[in-house]
This record gives sequence, structure tokens and C-alpha cells, in this order.
Amino acid sequence: MSAAGHPPRPSAGPSSVRLILLAAAALVLVGLLVYSNSLTGPFVFDDVEAIVKNPTLRHWSQSWMPPAHGETVSGRPLLNFTLAINYALGGLNPTGYHVVNLLIHLSAGLLLLGWVRRTLELPVLRKTFGSMALPLAFAVALLWIVHPLQTESVTYVAQRAESLMGLFYFLTLYAFVRSLTSPAALRWQALAVAACLAGMLTKEVMVTVPLLVFLYDRTFGAGTFATAWRQRYKLYLALAATWLALVVEWLLSPARGGTAGFGLAISPWAYALKQCDAVARYLLLAVWPHPLVFDYGSALVANPWAILPQALVLAALFAGTIYALRRNPPLGFAGAFFFLVLAPTSSVVPVATQTMAEHRMYLPLAAVLAVAVLGSYTWAGRKILGLWFALALALGCMTYLRNRDYRTALLLWADTVRKNPGSARAHSQLGTAYLQLGQLPDALREYLLVVKIDPAYRDGYNDVGLVQLRQGRVEDALTTLAQSVERNPEFAVAHFDYGNALFTGNRLAEAEKQYRAALRLQPNYAEAHNNLGAVLSKQGQMAAAVAEFQEALRLQPDYADAQKNLTRIQAQPGPAPTGR
Repeated sequence: MSAAGHPPRPSAGPSSVRLILLAAAALVLVGLLVYSNSLTGPFVFDDVEAIVKNPTLRHWSQSWMPPAHGETVSGRPLLNFTLAINYALGGLNPTGYHVVNLLIHLSAGLLLLGWVRRTLELPVLRKTFGSMALPLAFAVALLWIVHPLQTESVTYVAQRAESLMGLFYFLTLYAFVRSLTSPAALRWQALAVAACLAGMLTKEVMVTVPLLVFLYDRTFGAGTFATAWRQRYKLYLALAATWLALVVEWLLSPARGGTAGFGLAISPWAYALKQCDAVARYLLLAVWPHPLVFDYGSALVANPWAILPQALVLAALFAGTIYALRRNPPLGFAGAFFFLVLAPTSSVVPVATQTMAEHRMYLPLAAVLAVAVLGSYTWAGRKILGLWFALALALGCMTYLRNRDYRTALLLWADTVRKNPGSARAHSQLGTAYLQLGQLPDALREYLLVVKIDPAYRDGYNDVGLVQLRQGRVEDALTTLAQSVERNPEFAVAHFDYGNALFTGNRLAEAEKQYRAALRLQPNYAEAHNNLGAVLSKQGQMAAAVAEFQEALRLQPDYADAQKNLTRIQAQPGPAPTGR
């Protein structure tokens, strides 16, 4: 140890710098090739609420105040701000959003390369891995970048939440390892704290990183928790202080709009049982990434005994991690990394909208791959790297093929229904994809399946009514949509769609009532403002109609129908505005 209490600084001559740059360039090139077909896919699923219908992206003053109704951006101001930048640069063209997602993923991969390499060069691991630190770190980062399990976090735009948080997670860890060997240690520590804060403003999973940095220091730096605290307690207090950002976000968006946290319809025990199945599945997909399912829905475990094997496997791995933290700290750290990162979403805190999701493995996959690569090298030597590089080629091809499923919403949801046929939500989304293409019989078939699979599914009867309305069966649609409102009186979309059916049937006063009900539940509902304006104009309330059209345009400046309606009413006499 040096006089300052730091491990000796690893040597890095000009040749090693060139090799590092070549490794980084290779990672970027391979990542670009693997994801080259992912840049033109449309917005899907949560993208609609998080981006297309998100009014805060249209105004810089609001971009740090995301909606609080449970959208992916709720309680995540920095994530929302990056989407606002995309909107400012390219509007609602999905390509720009995909490009940024890919750049985030590649940047995270480069940080993983640097973090693993520098960790292997520290005294604890230098004797075993130091001479091969760069190729081993390259293998880990390469496999992580091209692994098909990462596609949901990269190609699905809304899951920038996961990849951007992952970027800041790795940046925090990288900055910390640099602080261990750099003469400018305070600058690197300041960067670690800044990255940690940025991550807290991006996604709640970042809550675990201060604990992981402390464990990392004990494992690879100071040697004991007591020494780590004595040498760097100011850093740990600063990292812990970033938790205050999560407290503020929770106060502004409690329980993420009712989608996550305690006190929901799902009990912690029921959710924990499901996570035994989910985490075991994640590990299996890390080893054999097939089949990949875009949406697993919100299903729970019906029979606890059915997941007993998975629970036993996870219990053994957790016990092994605890044992290794004492007897083999580097291996124990990898296990702790895996379990700690998954803990906020995959333990006992319910996430009601998705009880299982592949994007949750974005960061933990790095621990699995590092153990596999370093363990195999310890056993077989450097010749094993050829096998890993060949495997990376195969995984890259699988990722390229998986990205083809994201080309259209129809392809993505058809694939999801094929792999998860019991999911009401998947059938609902597939029906919507058919509806958007004008394939009404196919849409109705899927929506009727939704009602059959889960009669309580919120969108079920509402979607059936929408197809009936499009088919010209106005009376059938009115009956079905009235039933939907009765079943879900707090569902703004149900009121909106019922209002549309009433508007079509020229029952203007009743339509107005439904639109106002939708707006009481969701004040930023641009379409409801537009259609309420259309009803008011037909009733001769022109000033009130103009106010509604203007509000729709304030919320969604590129809303063509609202602009058209406003222009028509301001140029009276002319045709009456029509709702969309």
C-alpha cells in the first residue's frame, strides 16, 4: 500500500493504451453491427404514454417534472429530460430515440470494459488475472453488449430507464476504482457521487450502488469495512446523501402512480413467490437466451409448490454468496452484485404492472458473465477465450435476429402471443396492432380472447366496443362501452371511448359528460380536450370550444386534428369540428 492508503497504481505504457483503444473500438463496431437493424422500429407499448402522449416533453420548463400517473418516466426526471432532448431534435421520429438508446448501451459497455480491467489489475486479483486483464475484460464486455437478453433494454425505447441507469451505475463503479489508484482521487470520487446522483434521478434500482461501492472497497481496495470507512467515510456519506433524491421523487410520485410499492393489490409474499420463478428464469436465459418474451404480464404463482425447485436453487446461490463473501470475497462480490441489483424489483416490493421483465437483467448479466469468463480462464487458461469469442459471434447473430421482431408492433406482439398465449395484455396489444392496420376482424378476435382469458382486464370490453364502433355497429358499441365504464369508473380511456361512441350517435350532452369525466381523471388528456371542444362547438359554445382546442395544442403542439379544428372554428362559417 502507498502512504496515502491506496493500492499501487497499475502500469499503463503506450502499447497498452493502444490496445485498450483498439479493444474499445472493436466493442463499438461490433455493437453497431449487432444493433444496426434496431433503429427504425416504431414506438410500442409504454412508449406511447412515456413519449407520444407525454406533454412534458414538449416544454423545456416541464421536462424535469414527468407525469405521475405510473408511466415509465414517472418519478424519473433525468430519464424524462433525455427524452425531451430527443423530442426537441427530432419530434416523434423513433429513429433518434433508438440511436440514443444504442449509444447509451455502447457507453455502458465501454465502462464495463474499463471497470473489469482495472479491477483485475488491483493487487487482490493481479497475480491470477493481471497479465490477461484486458482480454478478459474485453470478453466480458463483448458478451454483455451482444447478449440477446439485452435487446429489451436497448431496442425498446421506454426501457432507456434501465440502460441509462445502468450507464450511471457502471460510471459510479468505474470512477471509484479510478479513485483507488489515481493521484486525483478526489476528482474521481466527485465523479462517482455525481454519477450516483444522476442514476438516482433515472431509476430507483440505483438505490443499491452506495452499498455496492462500500462492498467493492472492502473486497478489492481497503480489505475490511472498517478500513474502508476510516479512509473514505466522506465519500460514503456523500453517496448515501444521493438517496435523498429518491425520497423527493417518491413524494412527487408516490408508489410510482400506484404501479409499484407496498399497499397494492399484490402482496409482498405473493410477489416474492413469483420472483423465485422469475430470477431462476433470468439465470436460465443468461445461459440459453431462448425464448425471449417481450411482455410476461402480471401473472403470479398459483401453486407455491410449483416453484420449489427454483426457490431451492436461489436459496443455495444466496447461501453460497454469503459464504463466498467471507472465504472468497471476489466471487462473493459477484454474487452480491447480482442479488443487490435485482433486489429492488425482484424481491418483496411489488411491481404490479410487470411481475417479470427481461430488462431487469441488464446489469446483473454482467456478474453472471464475469464469473463464467474468469472461472473458465482459471480452469482452462487463455485458450478458453477463443470459445468465448465464438460464443459472442453466435449471441450477436441471435440479437440481430431478435431485433427483427421489433420492426413492427404487429410482429412484436404476434411473437409475444405465440410465446405467452395466456397473457390477456399480449392479446390486447396484438388486437390494437391489428386495429391500427384496419384489420378489424383480426382485432375483434384478439379482443374477444382478452375478455375470455381475463374478464376483469381493464381494456377488454373497451377494446371490443372500439372495434364495434369502427365497424359501424354504433348501438352494440354503446352497450359494450357503457359496460366498460361501469366496470372501470376510474379508467379515463373508457370514458373517452364511450364519449366517442355517444358523439357518433349525436348524443352530445352525454358525450360531453364522458369527456369531462375523462379529464377529471386525467387532466393532461389531449385527445379528450380536442373531442370535448368538438362537442362544445356543435352545441354552439364556441369560446369554450376554442379553449379546449388550445389546451389540446398546449399539451401536444404537433396535434394535427386539434390544429385543424381550431383553424376551422376561427374561420367560421365552415364545417363543424370533428373529434378524433
